[in-house]
Amino acid sequence: MQVEVSIPLDRVTPGAREPNGIRLSLYAGDKDNHYADIDRAGFREVNGMLVVTALAGLNSTAPFRTLSFHIEDHTWLAYDLTALPAVPTAKDLEWSEPRPMRDAREAGRDAAFSDVLLRHRVVKQGPPAR
Repeated sequence: MQVEVSIPLDRVTPGAREPNGIRLSLYAGDKDNHYADIDRAGFREVNGMLVVTALAGLNSTAPFRTLSFHIEDHTWLAYDLTALPAVPTAKDLEWSEPRPMRDAREAGRDAAFSDVLLRHRVVKQGPPAR
């Protein structure tokens, strides 16, 4: 899965651009929780936002998946992939609409949404290179 996170520039600290300053992981269960590969060379600024692109492996058909996003130790946000079916379809190959991420410490109706936006799409990968 390819993910783009758009962060308002006033939230981006100098340390955020350092290795491990921004982290993203995909949780699909106790045995399927992996960090995404962030394209740090591909960071770009668009309309007052820092756009961060990453690849996160869809390793299972878990019906519930959550993306977890960290900026250093001061920001922890989440995005529930409730609209992504266990087995992606052709429409999931298109970019989703950007949506706000929620405070990861809260869920359900009490969740506070942030000004950080996320969009995603499923990308097919071929067999591993030899």
